[in-house]
Amino acid sequence: MKFLTALMVVMVLAGCAGKKKSAASPLAVPETALSSSDVDVVGLRTGLVLMADQTSAQIAGTTSEIARRTTDPRIREQTILFKLRAIPVMYTLANLPDARAGYLYSWIFAHRMRAYLTEGEGRTLFGDLQPLIVETVDDLERSVVSLGYQYFPKSVIDEVHDDIEEIAAANPVGAIIGPQTVRLPETT
Repeated sequence: MKFLTALMVVMVLAGCAGKKKSAASPLAVPETALSSSDVDVVGLRTGLVLMADQTSAQIAGTTSEIARRTTDPRIREQTILFKLRAIPVMYTLANLPDARAGYLYSWIFAHRMRAYLTEGEGRTLFGDLQPLIVETVDDLERSVVSLGYQYFPKSVIDEVHDDIEEIAAANPVGAIIGPQTVRLPETT
């Protein structure tokens, strides 16, 4: 359960949590090919928000379907918690001041969520209905990659794709998003 809570967070760079930054964005883009790419930020932001809308609907639909099909009250509770935590994260990341950071952190979030639900402590969270949520999260990660190909050169997305696990590991969890609060580092 602790890991599920930790999973549902905004990923911030190590050392950024709780520190004031002079940059306009509380979450900077880690040094990747994305950070130096020219991009249509308005288009990317729009794509991120639309992806958050679609993913939120999928998560809500999938978790409702799991809750409907199970008789286990623990699994029903997990569906509620999953919705309450995952959906706000997607919108928070989609609306970060730097659209490139929002894109990269959305990808990291999708990657970590998939790993958690397939290999981590969450691999049995939804019992025999686990494949339903895994499919939803797989769709999210595919959507993130597809969005990247629309706004970044293919070579950039391919390079980041090859390194996403390392990038995710190097950019640990920094602030927890609970059902009612979002805490981001302060900016000056």
